[in-house]
Amino acid sequence: METINQAIITLITSAIAPIFLIMAVLLIGYLVYAKGGEYSLKLQYFYHTTYFTFYNFVFAYCLLAILIVFINRHLLQWDNLVNLYQYASANPMTGLNDMFMNLQHIEYWIFASALIAITTTVIFFKTWRAPKAELKRNERKTMRKLFWHLPKKPNVDIDVNGVIVGTPGSGKTAMVLRIILAKIIQNLPVVVVDGKGDIGQFSIYDVVSKLARKFGRPLYVINQTISDDSDPYNPFINRNATQIKDMLISMGDWSDNASHYKGQASRYWQAMASYMLEFGIPISFKTLIHYSNSSEWAQAIINNIELEDMEDTSLPTSVRKQLLDRFGEFALSKSRVKYLRIILECGDDVEKNTSSFSTIYEGEGHKLFDGKNTFNLSTIIDTNAVLIVLLNKMAYGDFATGLGHLVIQDFKNSLADKMMRKLNQKVLAVFDEIGAYFDDELVDVSARIRSLNGYALYSMQGVSDIDVIDKNVRRQIMNNANFACVFKQNDSDDAIAAADYLGTDEVVNTTAQVEDMGTSHAGTGTGTNKITREYRFNPEVIKMLPKLRGIWFDKSNKHQRPFVFKVEYVDVEGVELPNKNDREYRRKTGEWNGSPGLPLHRLEGENNGSPTP
Repeated sequence: METINQAIITLITSAIAPIFLIMAVLLIGYLVYAKGGEYSLKLQYFYHTTYFTFYNFVFAYCLLAILIVFINRHLLQWDNLVNLYQYASANPMTGLNDMFMNLQHIEYWIFASALIAITTTVIFFKTWRAPKAELKRNERKTMRKLFWHLPKKPNVDIDVNGVIVGTPGSGKTAMVLRIILAKIIQNLPVVVVDGKGDIGQFSIYDVVSKLARKFGRPLYVINQTISDDSDPYNPFINRNATQIKDMLISMGDWSDNASHYKGQASRYWQAMASYMLEFGIPISFKTLIHYSNSSEWAQAIINNIELEDMEDTSLPTSVRKQLLDRFGEFALSKSRVKYLRIILECGDDVEKNTSSFSTIYEGEGHKLFDGKNTFNLSTIIDTNAVLIVLLNKMAYGDFATGLGHLVIQDFKNSLADKMMRKLNQKVLAVFDEIGAYFDDELVDVSARIRSLNGYALYSMQGVSDIDVIDKNVRRQIMNNANFACVFKQNDSDDAIAAADYLGTDEVVNTTAQVEDMGTSHAGTGTGTNKITREYRFNPEVIKMLPKLRGIWFDKSNKHQRPFVFKVEYVDVEGVELPNKNDREYRRKTGEWNGSPGLPLHRLEGENNGSPTP
């Protein structure tokens, strides 16, 4: 009996040694993962799927044990395996040294694996049908979608409005750049408005500028972060009085008594713009600010000999007195009265709302607007150019927001002008971090840009960026978006909004009735089937998306369901970042200084293709 006990003890303790050894290997692997960062998404998948529970330790152990047995299969003697008991009886273990010496016998590795496998199998089948086990299996299935092999790739050459949402570092900017790259390759005009004003390496400014150089495209930049790097922008050239008035209105701050002051400013600027156009006064930000000063405009009207006319005898006595007191007897001319009365009624209110314009312009602002060879959005569309607008709200505050509104209004005017000229040129507009410069005009753009042969791409960290303004606005923009790309969302409300857009599926939920048997529960054989709707991608799944993993959903393709994909970075290695002089040289000569870019026939050959992410 003593011999039997010693043999059993030898077998069990010798089997423990391989377990300890492989546990040490697994522990080292875990420590490397925990301390070494996210070096492997597939290892991260395993970690999130298993959380290193008992079952999964056994799974990893068996894999390693099988690998070791396979490598040493030439040492395996089946006779020794059958006679393992006799071997243990003849060689009883007397200490730890004997236990570790037995590691050289492959039979003990097999015996250890068999013990673990049998124990695990018994426990596994007892727990397989448990509700918690079913829940874990569903979690594993979901995690495989997020972390494992992803063969599908989104169609970045898409011609519909879209929305991209994702937290910082999730891959949102990389996806935006993929879509921009596709349009640059097709030689289409691209307008990018960046609400962050980031000029660092791999930023939108950095990558898009290099892409323009790489593919030989003309490039314009409005840069509030480094104003000396800006190309002179004049959105008011070749615009009518109403368009000029609307652009000025878009830049104003109408938060207090908005209706009254906005109405006064509209009257004033409409008349002022008409006057400037009628008498050939150059339209620029500088001259508009100058004539927004009611005293300056009134003096110009008084000095304008072309407005000499008969006295307006129909004026009310009070108005006549006001004109005489403020402007003198020349103000009573019929041609002057129509302008001067507007100055009397609206001038003071306009000056209150344009004083901030003057302050900004007299500082760094004039570098954005003054200079030769100015451009506007029509220039971008007509020359198939690329425009990058960098808004720096931290430095310029309300002026950054106003400039964003001005660019949007200019974009609308340019699209309308393109339609009137019956041009079929397509154009992509990218609005990144729209929370920094959101305006109601963006809603109008999203609703009408498709009919004007344009496409809008809205990029934001979460839908809450525009919920701050109005939740109805968010619904309008999402309703006009025919595709969405969802990256990781940390906020629960944002994740739910994204899951709502991705949609639901009908599923059959089966319930089972159980009865209490004292120490356990047993099924009664009865239950119900209920048809319900479940999210295609649960909000909790969206909150767990790893870096560079997104969910693509193209609603314009009725046969496509949302799927997970991995986005890759755009390659601009070896391309030099163009500066202001380089951009000007390209516009004058048609080639980039020191880097002519790709030849035209190469571009034309790629027009029908799209880059593979």
